Amino acid sequence: MRQALTTLLPQILSLVLLYWPDWAVSNSTEINLTTKSHTTDSAIVSYLKHDPAVTLSAIESGEFDSLIDVRKQTDCLQQTLTNAICLPVESLLTDRARLANFSGLLWKLGTAGLAGSEHVLILGDNMARKEFMAGVLHLAGQKKITLLHQPLTEFADNQKQKNKQFFSSGSALPPTRTVVWQALMRSENIVLHKEMQKLQQSGTAMILDGRSDADYWGQTIRAARGGHIPGADSSPYTQWQLDSNTLSANEHAPVIAYAADAYTGIAYYTRLIAAGQNTRLYIDGWRRWAADARLPVDAASYPGSASRAMDPDRALARQASPPALNPQRFGATNWLFWGLSVALAFCCGYIVCRVLQKK
Repeated sequence: MRQALTTLLPQILSLVLLYWPDWAVSNSTEINLTTKSHTTDSAIVSYLKHDPAVTLSAIESGEFDSLIDVRKQTDCLQQTLTNAICLPVESLLTDRARLANFSGLLWKLGTAGLAGSEHVLILGDNMARKEFMAGVLHLAGQKKITLLHQPLTEFADNQKQKNKQFFSSGSALPPTRTVVWQALMRSENIVLHKEMQKLQQSGTAMILDGRSDADYWGQTIRAARGGHIPGADSSPYTQWQLDSNTLSANEHAPVIAYAADAYTGIAYYTRLIAAGQNTRLYIDGWRRWAADARLPVDAASYPGSASRAMDPDRALARQASPPALNPQRFGATNWLFWGLSVALAFCCGYIVCRVLQKK
């Protein structure tokens, strides 16, 4: 019995140490994403296009619980609508347009006085910035979101002479949160990297690429590689106009949407949601997919070789035979990790065997 245990124990320890990291990470991620899911989505994302006088009347009547200005801090502090909070987009992003972690985001929203149950009016000059903020709030669980369609600077220039009482300096965020976020996140609408791989491999998901046609076909490269996720349809962000009737949306058939990164992807997600499309978002976007050399790409092109960027006809011809995986591109970091794991497993097994032999 002791001899059998001495022989098998090192092998068992090796297997546990080799597979435990992936098992632990995948299960903890799944728990975090599914414990706060929604059975129904009652949020409303809409665009406010009324006459400016009607808009000011709605603000004065208290239709909106909170006004959020997403412009840069200096512009907001100089002039915005009265009682508006300055919440610049940059405060929610890290370097290279990556989204901060959601626990930090919810804390930041609490500093803006939001708990998730309010009707929020989003202000700003750039529509993509406003749609990004609306998407973040929607994913976080905000009850109702409205975007002021007109650029705020233009709106103020046209109205401040007649309605000076509606305009003042913006309020900066306090250093601590004044409200604790209460709403449940719509985490079921977020697709992470591993799930996206499985959905793409299954071939059952409808995937929409919100980048430009040039990005989709690899003619423009803004990441480690150009091209698109195999099976994805080109549906540029700019084609989904602010009127929900522009493109027919199927609210019953969920689509997986992605764009270049988290910033552009969330803005794209907002536009699809506002059009009535049942949408999930691959939040890492094309940059993450293109950076993983193990994953297939259609219409592939590479930096420094613009001549290799394919036109649509050539790309369609290659879709039938995607490039094979090159194991040499697996990455030195991964090999180092597995090598250290194996060495650690054998050391543990050796120590246990010596202890058993002494007994």
